[in-house]
Amino acid sequence: MAQLFGGGHLIDSDTTDNMGADVTSNWVPIEGSHGVGLEVKVDNTSTASTGTAAGTIAVQVSNSTSNWTALEFSDGTTSLTVSSGTDVTKALDLVDLNWRFLRVFYDRTSGDGILDVYAYVRRPK
Repeated sequence: MAQLFGGGHLIDSDTTDNMGADVTSNWVPIEGSHGVGLEVKVDNTSTASTGTAAGTIAVQVSNSTSNWTALEFSDGTTSLTVSSGTDVTKALDLVDLNWRFLRVFYDRTSGDGILDVYAYVRRPK
């Protein structure tokens, strides 16, 4: 498989509630990259959203696409918390990734909301 560099929509809500169940993005090949930038947006307050989503969002990595492990963030956590009625907007700069593949996983606890995730895989210099 050829390396994919550049950006794209990993999870696309199409402006409708999409958090009523667990959500798993497609995996992205990151081997040979110089990092990944992720933009995570949960809309839990607009009129387009029911605003009740609760759960966690993890960035997962794999060398096989069969076994996935959540990345640990610098604060020691492995996920972003989504609380009902609260928006989440995060920019994640992931560097020194010694993995071949990356995906994003939303683990639903309750409710529904709107989730969008964009990724940019940086090219080697």
